[in-house]
Amino acid sequence: MVTQDISVEGFEGIVNNIIANNYFTFAKEETLVEGRGHNRALHVSVKCMDHIMAKVLIDNSSSLNVMPKTTLEKLPFNAFHLKPSSMVV
Repeated sequence: MVTQDISVEGFEGIVNNIIANNYFTFAKEETLVEGRGHNRALHVSVKCMDHIMAKVLIDNSSSLNVMPKTTLEKLPFNAFHLKPSSMVV
């Protein structure tokens, strides 16, 4: 619900929060001079299930998301959700 007396700037902030949800963005001042044209890897630290994982690789052009088994073993998860696959990568 949005109040009737909200300012345009306030409404823009709400819309930006909705749009930015589940996205990783940078302010213009934080981007490199070459913009998206660089080829350096982006690694970040993320929190997953109350555990910090360092050096997570961000690769938007990848066609497959992969998590090393050693990383998975460090997280509290229920193996019931895992199933074998015959897919060749």
